Amino acid sequence: YEDEKFAYVAATRLPAPAPDADADAGADGEAPAGPAVPRVVRHPQIRKGQVLLDLCTPEGTLRRETVTKRHGAGYRRARDTAWGDTWPPPPAAPGAD
Repeated sequence: YEDEKFAYVAATRLPAPAPDADADAGADGEAPAGPAVPRVVRHPQIRKGQVLLDLCTPEGTLRRETVTKRHGAGYRRARDTAWGDTWPPPPAAPGAD
């Protein structure tokens, strides 16, 4: 049993502007934001042969995903996932273990 430390609140007066599909860079020269990905909202529950992840999706819904040993590299990365990380995580660099 563990108490959760955070709550999420998102508020806006106006809808967020849609990203421009033709733009290669943001207004300040930064790279455009990538597609929204789910975030881990609880500490991953590591069980024997599986990891349970509670995710907040870009649509604003909660989803539980089970990653098993059959997922191979995904399972290993799920064990190292922490609260607040994106899921699935970005691909690891070649040769980085």
